[in-house]
This record gives sequence, structure tokens and C-alpha cells, in this order.
Amino acid sequence: MISALKNTSLVSSLLWLAAFLSSLYIVNDWQLGFFCAAILLIFAWGSYLLYSTPQISWHLPNSWVIYLIAALWLLVFLSTLHSDIFYISFLAFCFFSAMPLSFLIFTLHDKSDFSFIIKALSIVFTALALWALIQFFFLEELFEGRARHPLANPNSLAALFSLGFFGALGWFLYALQTVQNKKISALIFGLVLLIFAGLIATGSRGALLALLPCAALFMIVMHSIIRQNWKWLLALLIGCGLIFALSTYGPVERDTMIERVISTTSFEETNQLSSNRLMLWQATWEIIKTHGILGTGIGTYFLYFPEFRLDDDRWGAYYAHNDPIQFWVELGILGPFLFYAIGLAIITRTVAAMHKASDTRQKIKILTPFCALLAFGLHTHVTFNFYNLSLLFLAGFLTAYWFRTTQDVLQTPLKTLTFPPAKTVQRSLLLIPFLVTAAIFLSYILSEHHTNKARDMLMTGQLESFADHVLMANKLSFQGNYRPYILAVTVPLTLLENPEKLKGLEHQKQIFDQAHIYLKHVQDINPRSASAHYYTGRLVELAPAGLDITDISNARKSYQNALKLDPLHIGARLALADIYLQDNQESKAIELLKQGIHYKYGISTAQDLYTKLLGLYVKTGNQTGQMEMIRRMRGFQERIIRDRQKEHFPLYPHLFMH
Repeated sequence: MISALKNTSLVSSLLWLAAFLSSLYIVNDWQLGFFCAAILLIFAWGSYLLYSTPQISWHLPNSWVIYLIAALWLLVFLSTLHSDIFYISFLAFCFFSAMPLSFLIFTLHDKSDFSFIIKALSIVFTALALWALIQFFFLEELFEGRARHPLANPNSLAALFSLGFFGALGWFLYALQTVQNKKISALIFGLVLLIFAGLIATGSRGALLALLPCAALFMIVMHSIIRQNWKWLLALLIGCGLIFALSTYGPVERDTMIERVISTTSFEETNQLSSNRLMLWQATWEIIKTHGILGTGIGTYFLYFPEFRLDDDRWGAYYAHNDPIQFWVELGILGPFLFYAIGLAIITRTVAAMHKASDTRQKIKILTPFCALLAFGLHTHVTFNFYNLSLLFLAGFLTAYWFRTTQDVLQTPLKTLTFPPAKTVQRSLLLIPFLVTAAIFLSYILSEHHTNKARDMLMTGQLESFADHVLMANKLSFQGNYRPYILAVTVPLTLLENPEKLKGLEHQKQIFDQAHIYLKHVQDINPRSASAHYYTGRLVELAPAGLDITDISNARKSYQNALKLDPLHIGARLALADIYLQDNQESKAIELLKQGIHYKYGISTAQDLYTKLLGLYVKTGNQTGQMEMIRRMRGFQERIIRDRQKEHFPLYPHLFMH
């Protein structure tokens, strides 16, 4: 029996660790595969624990923390049901589930070995911190002085290091209390400094500013241990101070960590944390005023934001950079309410446990994850921690570790939940939600895979394979993925651009109808698709002569709708400008193009925008405008050259998506 439990514990721990490691997306070009593995592994983890337990019964502590986290998870699921784009929201639900699943399974029905997982995580964080320092000091050409890989964003990596820093700090204080071997304490001491160095290498001021008050709180509450081991702690403070100071001597002289921290409160125009985020939050508030009661559905913020984006916002974003208000957008008013209610419940339970705990070691085990989660929560008000998969895994684990430790102290009354006596019935009932969700998720992921393959086939001109992948993508998504239709419509549009290659007017009409059907599917599945409106405009302009298209929006209106949904849609902006020019509305065309030049574009077609406006400035004799366009074209070309140089860097193809 003991041997069986040990085997269950090892397998359980390894499954969760494998899921967490997959969530790091070590090779970003394989991100879809890693995402799929991470979610399927955590579902497999939950299923394995249910299946391996001979008697299924849960001892549920009577705690608001559990009820509120379960309520937030339920709210996320319900948001998928009223989302305009179910396909996206369902994938986002599976993504978000990493946190509540990790918490609930570790808390209620866990056979994992926390000690084993913590030691394994210490190895992972050691490797991550060393790699971050390598990025900072030796790969400046690729990372521009801010470590970010394996995560896509340096702030997300900093948040990961922040969680690891508190874990290592608590482990260090615990070792000082329990371990006689000073070498072990010294190793953990080195781990604390190394993780802090990794955080500094990311250049994330938000993570650092959230960490400092929580670290101070940790030191104040544990002052008795600090006094006993003041030499160690003084060395730690000096070490962290030196690391912070030495970061200014990295290979990138501009935008050092010290300068970034000082500029945070300056509200300079170039300061993204203070200036750009304020514009993001203003735009997000406008979304809330329109959709804030029930929300738009989990994972859909990026589809709604462009419509409400402020004209002065040059950077844009896929996230609100403030998770509580993004929850408000996507989940409705209950989203931020539950977020803060969970935080209040955690604080209340922590205070009660700290008052009751008499053992110093217990206090360390309670306060360590609490301070880590507190810093995590503070930081998430200026970033998107709850929209990073690896952070969700780790936050769920730390919350479970904290809860189980507080439960040992508080001994909260338990409610026993039992299931029907027949083992087959028990396990089937509990496994069905895991299996059904995993099956739908896998089907959707395979749809994304075939969509990506279809895109590759289209770019290489392999139209037969392209069609096969589009059909398979549609089938696997149960006709719920709009992206294959967007790709598919480009083929009939290309044919309509060359009518001389078609077999007469009837053939043209058939091709037109096919494209129209594709676009109707897109708008039914995703009414927020700017590309669908753009292609509708193109379709109208390419309509065969004599075809009745009165039931289709006119081209001008279609392009205007596309720009309303996404002001950065260059194709729609250029096409609408052409319509204005055809109608001899040159001033309107110039004004329309001017509205688009202030945005930061990441695609090469931005040059077409600058070139077209330059031509109009030449025609109208606007020399100031000509000089500005030449300057923008040069700047954009320089950025393209830098990006191409990065792509030729030996590590680039392996670390970044194309």
C-alpha cells in the first residue's frame, strides 16, 4: 500500500511538472504544440489522480477561498457560453483552467510530493536565471538588454522570477531554522541572489516595485528570525543591492533599470508604464461602459480593444495590462468582484493562521507563498500575469501549498463529499468532464495546426494541399474556427482579380458566390473580424458586371467597418483612400492616410501607406509632409533591417515565432 502511494505521488508530481515545463514554450515556434501538451497533461494529471484512488471522497475545508476560486472558474466557463466567438473563448477557458485546476487538485485530492516539486522547481529556476543573465550580458543584439526568453514578454518572465524569489527566500529562512549543514544554507542563499539577478535582467520595473514592499513585509513579520540571522540577511540585502547597481553596467547603456524605475512616476510620453498604460486603461474603460455587465467572453479583449483604442495610442496592446479590469471586460462586473474577494479571503485566512501558528517554521511556510502571491497580485495591475500559462500553473501551485499549510494550523471543519459506491460509476462521472473538455480542446488545437499548414501551403502555391488543410481545419473545429475561411476567401478573390482566366460570366458568378459564402461564415463565427469586412469590400469591387449585389454592403461601408474594428488594418485604409481619390475627394484621402501613420506597425505593408501618402504630398506640394514621410520610411526601413539581422542570428529561428 505504501509503495503504491509512493508511485502515485511520483507520477502525479511528474505529470504536473511536465505540464508546467510545457507551459514555458522553450521553443516559441512550437508554441501551439507546447500549449496543447500543457493543457492535456494537466487534464491527464487530474484524471490520473481520480482513477488511481480506490475510494473517491473529498474532504472539503469550509473556506471562502475554495468557494470563491471555484466561483471564478465557473464564471470563466459561463462567459464562453455568451461569447460572440465561442471558439476563442473555449480555448481561453482551457488556458485559464491551469490555475484553478492546479489549486483545487493539489488542495482537495493530491497525492503529489510538494518537497519533490519544490526541489525540481529550484533546478528549473536556476537554469532560467542563468539563461536570463546570458541574454542580458551576451545576447544584446537579439534581446536588446532585456531578458525575456523562454517567455515572450520580459514582464512575464520577471513575474515568474518574483514567485521563485519568494519561494527561495522562504526556503532559505526555513533552512536556517532546520538544517545544520551550512553548505546547504549557502546554496539556497546563492539561489535567492541568482533568481533576483534574473529578475533584474528582465528590466521589469513593475515586477521589482511589486516585490519590494512584499519583501519588506516578509522581513518585518519574520523579524525574530532576522535578528537571529542578521549577518545572513545583511549579506542578502547587500548582494541584492549590488546586483541592482551592476545592472546599469550591462551592454545596453540606454534605458537601464535604475532609469526605468525613476521614470515610472515621471509620466513622460515615451514611458510606456505610466503614459501608454493610462491610454490603454482609458480605452478599456470605454469597453466596460459598453460591455461591462456580462462581459465579452474570456480571451476576447484583443478583438474589442482596437475599436475603442485612443487616437493618441501609438503602441496598442493585446491585453489591458491590468488583469482586474480585463476580467471586467471579459467576465462582466463579477470578474473583478471575485478577483478582489479572493484576495481579501486569502489575506483574512493568512492573518488568522499567523496568529494561531506557534511554530516559526509554520509561519515561514504560510508567509512565503502569501508574499509571493501578494507581489504577483500587485504586479498584475500593470501587466497580464493571469494571461500567461506558466504563471497560472505556478500561482495555482503556490496557492495550494499556502492553503494546505494554513489548513494544518487552522484545522477548518471539513465537509466530506462522497460519490456512488460503484467504482466504475464514480470514476466515469468524474472523468467525463475532463475527457469531453480535453477532446474538444484537442480537436480545436488540431484545427489551428491545419490552419497554419494551410497558410504555409497557400504561400508556397500548393493549392490542392491548401484546400485539404482548410477542409480539415473546418471539420475539426466543428465549423467554429473563422481563420480557415479567411484564408480560403483569398483564392476566389485572386481568381476574380484575373477574370480573363475564368470561363465566362457564369463561372465568375460561381466564384463570387463561393467567396460570399466564406465571408458570411466568418462574420457569423466572428463578428469582430476586420478582415471579413475588408474582403467584403474587395469582393464588391471585383463583382462581375450585371451581378445583383444589393444585399451586400457597399465597398466604402465595408472598409469603414473594417477600420472601425481595427484602425491598424492597412489594406482597408489604402482601399478606402483609393475610393476617395476616385471620387475626387483628395483631402479626405490625405486625412484618412494621416490618421494611420502614427501607429506602430509590424508588417512590411506599412511602407505602402507611407509611399501612398508621400505621393499625395508631392502632388499637393506639401514639402513638410514629404519630409515627414521620408523620415518615417527611413525609420521603418531601419527597423525592418534590424529585424532581418535578428532573424539571421543563429539562435533566432529556435527562440522566436515567425
